[in-house]
Amino acid sequence: MDVRFIRRSVAACMLTTGAMWFAPSHAATLASWDFDAADGTFSSEVDTLAAGASVGAWSDLDGTLTSFSGTSGRAIGARSFDNGNSLRVSVNPGGAFTLGEIRFEQQASASGPQHWAVRVNGTLVGSGATASTLTAVIVPLALTATLFDLSFDGLDAGSSQGTWRLDNVSLAGASPVPLPAALPLFASALLGLRARRRR
Repeated sequence: MDVRFIRRSVAACMLTTGAMWFAPSHAATLASWDFDAADGTFSSEVDTLAAGASVGAWSDLDGTLTSFSGTSGRAIGARSFDNGNSLRVSVNPGGAFTLGEIRFEQQASASGPQHWAVRVNGTLVGSGATASTLTAVIVPLALTATLFDLSFDGLDAGSSQGTWRLDNVSLAGASPVPLPAALPLFASALLGLRARRRR
């Protein structure tokens, strides 16, 4: 038996197996919020949600959650960013999900936070300067998990009355493709043939 052929087959099988295990399905929106109700008033209910996923309610650490004017309606926001306040929400994808990016628009008042930071499951994934008008931000990621706890932190506010708002928040990514059951068996068979040949 051609040992080189077996080796090439094993290598090809392992590469194919790895690619299919880690390759995502088509990119999709996991969850999004525009903070607008049908009648034009404020709503923090999720607008787009992937099948099988669920979300928690928006909150802030200091209990000052409120609404402001947004890009084309309302936006979510809060005060008390002088002592480390943050806007928070949790998303359960309903299974393993690779989060590819977080998008949002942000704006701070004159005495509001000077900087923002985004954390996912406690890990810092993005930061920057706040803006005086609603400005779009994209945070690229490659994070796979079964639960995403998001924290949008406002930092270095000049006053407890300073505000920070978010609008058009969205999370996008893809679910990993399940590994076909026959592939591990095929790989094992090729490895077995190689081992027997070497004896």
